[in-house]
This record gives sequence, C-alpha cells and structure tokens, in this order.
Amino acid sequence: MTSISFTGSNSGMSGILSKLTTNEQTRLTPVKAQQTLYKNRGKAFDTLKSALEKLNTAAEALTKASSINKTSVSSTNTAFTATTDSKATNGNYIVEVKTLATVQSLISGEFASNTAKQGSATENNTRTLTISQPGQDKQLEIKLTDDQTSLVGIRDAINKANGNVGASIIKVDDDTYYLSITAKNTGTDAKMTISVTGDDTLNSKLNYTSDTGAGSGAMTQQTAAQNASIKLNGMTIGRQSNTISDAIDGVTLTLKSQTATNSSETLSIASDIEPMKTAVQNYVDAYNALQTTIGTLTKYTKLDPGSHAQSTSNGVLLGNSTVRGIQTSLKIQISSAQSGMDISTLNEMGVKQNHKTGMLEIDSDKLTTALTDNSSQVSDFFVGDGKTTGYATQVTNYLDNVLDSSRGAIQTAKDSIAATLKTINKAYDRTQQSIEDTIARYKAQFAQLDKLISKMNSNNDSLTTRLAALNKKVVNGESH
Repeated sequence: MTSISFTGSNSGMSGILSKLTTNEQTRLTPVKAQQTLYKNRGKAFDTLKSALEKLNTAAEALTKASSINKTSVSSTNTAFTATTDSKATNGNYIVEVKTLATVQSLISGEFASNTAKQGSATENNTRTLTISQPGQDKQLEIKLTDDQTSLVGIRDAINKANGNVGASIIKVDDDTYYLSITAKNTGTDAKMTISVTGDDTLNSKLNYTSDTGAGSGAMTQQTAAQNASIKLNGMTIGRQSNTISDAIDGVTLTLKSQTATNSSETLSIASDIEPMKTAVQNYVDAYNALQTTIGTLTKYTKLDPGSHAQSTSNGVLLGNSTVRGIQTSLKIQISSAQSGMDISTLNEMGVKQNHKTGMLEIDSDKLTTALTDNSSQVSDFFVGDGKTTGYATQVTNYLDNVLDSSRGAIQTAKDSIAATLKTINKAYDRTQQSIEDTIARYKAQFAQLDKLISKMNSNNDSLTTRLAALNKKVVNGESH
C-alpha cells in the first residue's frame, strides 16, 4: 500500500526564506545610495577647502609684497654703505661725502683725586647739575648730594640718569684725573650746555656754554658736534646723523668716511624681482588649481539622446550654490579695479584671465617690466592699506571668512551635509529594523508551518501503521 506524506521546511522553506530576506534587503539600496552621495559631498567640500587654503596662503604671501619685492645695491662703495627696501627703485646716484656727523665731547680741568669732594658743603645737602641740548625737549637735571661731588660721584650720577650724555673719568696718573662728558647723539642738536646751581664752587669747575665755535667755560671742547653733509646728484644735504634714510626713497645710507676732495662715488640700485615673480606665479598656480578642483567637483556630462538618468560621472557638487558663489566672488575680485592706484588691476601688470577657460595667465615680459619699473606701485596694488584695500588684502579677507571654522561658508555647507546624513542614517536604521522585524515574522510563520507539517506527517505515519495492521487482519481472515 502506498503511504501518504507531507513535505516540511527541509524540502524548500529555507530557500524561500533566503529569497524573501534578499528581497527585503533591497529596501536599503536607495538609502545606501543617499548615504554614499552625502558622504562624497562632505569629502568634496574637504577637497575644496584644501584648494582654498592653498590659494589663501599664496594671497597672504602677496600681502607681504613690501618685503618680497626687493631691490639691492649693485655698486661697491667705500665712503658709505647702502641698504634698500621695497620703495627703492632702479637708478644710479652720484654721492660725495663732505663731512661725517660727530658727537660733542667735553673735558674738565685737571683734578688731583677722583674721590675727593669738589663742591662746597650746602645747608640742604643738595645741588643740581643741569645739562641742556637743543635736540632735547627737556633738560637733564641731576640732584647731587655733598658726597656725590667727587669725579666718581658725578660720573655715576650722570650715567645713572640715563640721559643723552655719558660720563667717564680719564686717569693720567695717580695724581691727575679728568672728567669727560660726551653726547650720545651726533650732530649740532646734541651740543651741551652745562651748569650747576646751588653750588658755585662745583659750577666753577664744570660749567660750559656751547656756541658756534669751541664754546666757553670751565670745561673744554675736545670734539665739536658736527652734522653729516653729502652731495647727492649735485645737491647738498645735511643731517644730524651718519645714517641718512630720507634722502632717496627706500634707500638708507650709512656714512663711513669722507670722499677725497672733488671726488664722488656712484651708488647703483638694481631690482631683485625674482622673489616677487615667484609669489605671483604661486598665486596664479593656486588659483588655477582651485578652478580645476571646482571643475571636477561640478562636472556635468551631457545626457545621451533618449536617456532620462543623469550620468554617474557628474560631479558630486554639481549645481551647488556655495561653490558657485565662491567661484563667482573670486572672479569678480580679479576684474575689479583698485581705486586710486597707479596699477589698479592684475591685467595691468601682466596677469589676465582667459575668458574661455577661466584660468589666469601670465605675460612674463609685462610682469617683469612692472616689477622692474614700478615695484612700489605693484606693492601698493597687492597690499593697499593692509586692512580693506589692496587686491591680496581683499582676497585674504574674503577667504578668511569663507574658511572660518565656525561660521564660514565651507563649514556651514559641511554642517548641513552632516545634518542631512544624520537624518539618512536614522532612516537606514529604521529600515534595517523593519527588515529584521519582517524576517523575524517570516521565520515565526515558517516555524508554525513546519510544526503543522511535522504533526501531519506524524498522523500520517500512525494512520499508515493502523491501515497496515487492518490490512493484515483482513488478509488473515480470508486465508482461514
């Protein structure tokens, strides 16, 4: 007799559950796609930020154009040395050093001791040593006690006052001493007039009055105060100091010696434009690299005829308003003129924008000419007032705002992406939980079905056994 049987999970239900699970997991596909998209957008803004930081670094270098745009002294001079800054320009100058600036030095009369008191005793134990100089707004007034009227006491009091004069003692032998008082500054504005009030005795030993000659008084002029005098391209120029920094723009002369009578030296100033050319090139390279980065991140691939899906090769920031705004602002700054400047645009110094590619291009000859002939104007164009004007100053101001770590456009965009990604991740978690709940429900239903089939199979086995026994009885009955 043929038996009746029912098939359970072992005959295909596990395969069905596997297929159902795979089908449920497809619900995560669009969520994963959104996760990938926004993660890539976050990485794209990191890439954009890096390119902007490099451009900002290059722009900041140009804000220091006054120290980058250099000139140098190409001549060899013996009567003077010369240094230059960014305001110096190419040129040759005929220099004749007529006189050197000197400091005035006074010497006292002879004293037998450097420690013996030289003044008279006073009732209030004080007198005032006064030293005046035309170039000083205030006289140097030094209070001396009776114990401070020795040469040592006077010297120490003068030096301790830290004025524009210094004092020293000259020892000839054990019984011969002199007090020397010397101006600290060169030139006639440092001429000294000395007096002592409150002690006629000491005044009679130290007084001195300067005039146009050797002066008069108890002290004697050893070295006269003298101004520096030079002839520059035939014009006589006098200064209080041997350092002359205001005769030629951007050039500081330090006088060393007089030139021979009726002779002169040639000072030659040459431009050293290579550091500035490098700084401009670095900025152009950084700007062009930024444009390439933006081009990649916002790339658009034209759809094929009949296609409705966007190309997967499109940039992840295609159409992003933040990127578009940054790119537009930088382009506007390139074309905007700096008001009131001799050089007002990049184009005027040989840096122009290719209107087809958006890239900056350098006319090397034009840039070299601008840096050689108009170095200070180039510096003014880039630096301006260092606050709100000047091309490089304005670019760094703008990029500093864009790159601000708390409120900048890049950080704002990244924060928005992070918030959206957080929402997507929650949606992913909810979907994943729903899938797990559905699969758990399927498993429970399949378990119940498996139990039912097992019970049916058990009942089937019992019925089969009984039928077999009945069949045997029937057969045996027939045989008897």
